[in-house]
Order: sequence, then structure tokens, then C-alpha cells
Amino acid sequence: MEIFTKFHRISGYLPNLEDLVNITITFCALQTKRLLGNVEADF
Repeated sequence: MEIFTKFHRISGYLPNLEDLVNITITFCALQTKRLLGNVEADF
């Protein structure tokens, strides 16, 4: 998994794991909201 390897390398520069988790959750939430928005637009 190339993406995970890059992500892991980047995470080494972040202040702590909590920040990484918060960023990941926020990113996933935005992606989910976008997907749901697209689904609603189709109907």
C-alpha cells in the first residue's frame, strides 16, 4: 500500500498521533458528506 507508506512517513513529522487521527476523521467525514451529497443529487 503505497499511500499508507507515504502517510506513515508524513505522520512522523506531525506533533503527535492525536493530530493525525483528527485529520483522518475530518477527511473521512468530508469525503462521506460529499458522497452523500452526490447520491442525494442523483435522486
